[in-house]
Amino acid sequence: MAAGLAWAVSSVLALPNISLVFLAAVLLVAVRSSLGPALACAALSFLTYDFLFIPPNFSFSIQREEDVLTLVFFLLMAALTGNLAARQRRQLQALRETQAQTSQLLDLSRRLTVATDRQAVFNAAGQHLGGWQDLQVCLLERNVEGQLTVASGEAHAFSDTERAAADWAWQHGQAAGHGSDTLPNGRWWWCPLAVDEQPLALLGVRPRAGQPLSDPRRRLLVALGQPLAQALARARLAEQLEAARLHGETEQLRSALLASVSHDL
Repeated sequence: MAAGLAWAVSSVLALPNISLVFLAAVLLVAVRSSLGPALACAALSFLTYDFLFIPPNFSFSIQREEDVLTLVFFLLMAALTGNLAARQRRQLQALRETQAQTSQLLDLSRRLTVATDRQAVFNAAGQHLGGWQDLQVCLLERNVEGQLTVASGEAHAFSDTERAAADWAWQHGQAAGHGSDTLPNGRWWWCPLAVDEQPLALLGVRPRAGQPLSDPRRRLLVALGQPLAQALARARLAEQLEAARLHGETEQLRSALLASVSHDL
């Protein structure tokens, strides 16, 4: 398209100005894609500019020495322009990911602030993560028998490979399952929620369309797992304090009853 546009305006523009059309094409490709396609566009623009517009036309040979310098400068400027545009695009994408992650963290934190026990924490996390239409999300915890059970989300029939990946993630404190380095053939990706290297629950994610999880989505899930793990730890501590309080009151009542019985005897 750049070559056609340059050919159409070649009768009214001087030769150096025609190169700006190709520079604009390189800039557009870099903004819409990445550095690799931008460099490829720069190389193709270099060859097209030489073939169509540098005398002799329709030939890659160059008669004048100043045209060689023009082409070299054109290629250099095209590569630099593509590199800068691609870098700006990467920074913009990183900024958007950070903004989306911050928004998700704030929303989850608001839900977790009103959760007073483990089940309330699981329910708050399920409500937040259940809004993602392209993912199936569940949270697992270990029961008194040491088996992994669904604490939040729909109950699913996990295969042996998926259960093995979940057990491995719980024991080693590292992500396993779908798209990871450990047991990647399963449909579920398991991320342990741990505080001080003590696992509290497992976050399970399964793409509905069967597509692999993107790196930004994995980073977002890992980031959301941090406040969720801290909320679970806080809820467990509250349960332990409540149990200790009840145990203390029971001991006081038992001591009072023993004292009363001893006095009566």
